[in-house]
Amino acid sequence: MAIAAPPFGLWPLAWISLMPLWRCAFSALSGPALMTALVWGLTYNGITLHWVWGLHPLTWMGIPVGASWAIACCCWLAVTVWTSLPALFWMIGMRSLLRVRLRPGLRLVLGVGLWCGLDGLLSGSALYWDPLALTQSPGNRAILHLGRLGGPMLVTGAIVAVNGLLAHGLLAHGSLTNGLLAARRMRWRRAIATMLTPSVALLLLLHGLGGWLAAQPLADDPTQALSVGVIQGNIPTRIKLTDAGITQSVQRYTEGYRTLALAGADAVLMPEGALPFVWAESQDWARPLTDAIMAETAENSSTKPTVAWVGAFGRAGDSADDSAGEVSGDRYTQSLFGLVPTARQNRPEPPQISRYNKTKLVPLGEYIPLESSIGALLGRISPLPASMAPGSPNQQFETPWGPAAVQICYEPAFSAIARRQVARGAQWILSSANLDPYSEALMAQSEAHDVMRAIETDRWLARASNTGYSGFIDPHGRILWRSSAQTAVVHLKTIYRRQTQTPYIRWGGLDKTSRHR
Repeated sequence: MAIAAPPFGLWPLAWISLMPLWRCAFSALSGPALMTALVWGLTYNGITLHWVWGLHPLTWMGIPVGASWAIACCCWLAVTVWTSLPALFWMIGMRSLLRVRLRPGLRLVLGVGLWCGLDGLLSGSALYWDPLALTQSPGNRAILHLGRLGGPMLVTGAIVAVNGLLAHGLLAHGSLTNGLLAARRMRWRRAIATMLTPSVALLLLLHGLGGWLAAQPLADDPTQALSVGVIQGNIPTRIKLTDAGITQSVQRYTEGYRTLALAGADAVLMPEGALPFVWAESQDWARPLTDAIMAETAENSSTKPTVAWVGAFGRAGDSADDSAGEVSGDRYTQSLFGLVPTARQNRPEPPQISRYNKTKLVPLGEYIPLESSIGALLGRISPLPASMAPGSPNQQFETPWGPAAVQICYEPAFSAIARRQVARGAQWILSSANLDPYSEALMAQSEAHDVMRAIETDRWLARASNTGYSGFIDPHGRILWRSSAQTAVVHLKTIYRRQTQTPYIRWGGLDKTSRHR
């Protein structure tokens, strides 16, 4: 299952890789079933999340090599164990069902429901990254289109169900084979048919439905076109937080903005933390960019100016949609600021600002769990002097062309974030991430999540990452352009605003706050 997921991408293996767990769940013999589930979970998550080791070395933060290695090891182990618990609890639940006399078909249905339920609980926690649906992205776009009907949980459920049918068929195959050897009355092909027919039929049905959805034309309206540029600054975090790094960041993103504005961009998207300072309190640092925006406005007063979507820090409570306003203390937000230049009588004015605050913060990196007890021990691995505060789930990011959905950092792993914003009218998706200092494995997985969100919401998606992969994804999950890793690059692409509502967006279980909204 681990090598089915990005960056390996051998997605067909996912359709057989749960069979050992199903066989333990179906078998009347107790055996090492719980150990099998735990080892399966630790192996899948441990390999998939191996990029966490990219935290090391943290010597640039003044942390000794040994302590840096220990921090990376503990973070990887903690995340791996946490995300492996659902597999263990699933096996406990399935073994409990063996005490009840149930038909195999009903046990299979209950098993699929239990897996999806546990995955749903995990997705509501702070740590969530590699559901089984991730193994199909971006390679198997046909099956990913089931996400338009039921979200990523439907894709995960399909994988679990096919594996369960195969495992049940193998058990039936074993009993039929024993009958052949004992009584010599049953034919071998009947045993094979018992194993393969239901699972293959379900597999073909699911891919046929998904393939039909994937074949539908986009039919984009040319009047809804937007020319969007992305900037990949490629400035390592280890230098970005220094004065020299801030100067380099401002210079690189200002030059990128000017280049894309001259190329005719309607808007320019920058990565998470592109300008690593508190926006409202560092106008001297930001002045080269704001001056460039206002100068571009004055020079092009007859046409629409180029909007800048800038990743930077914000002060908690400064935004009307920021739940952090209720948080006491000196708190910050990880934010995307929309700088909308205006001009009156050919005289430029300071940019108007819209803002989105990241709602899902990274434990240890952006806030300290159990801060009162372990904050002093772990606080050194955060680049800010205080824990960050989450934004409100009810935010709406306004632009001159209507609302857009925003995802920052690892928010694409939580499908409900994009779903809520699109349900409120967001017409395209902006994904802004840092991903440094991690390897291309994280870049590939982050992109795979964005592919799923674009398909589920039927929206065009632009993504800007500090180190890669930046790119553009259409509503069918096709990656139209992808940057190389560890390079500085700018790119301009036309995307389209859309107002469609997929069944998942329309009926996909919007939370209470979204329904009231």
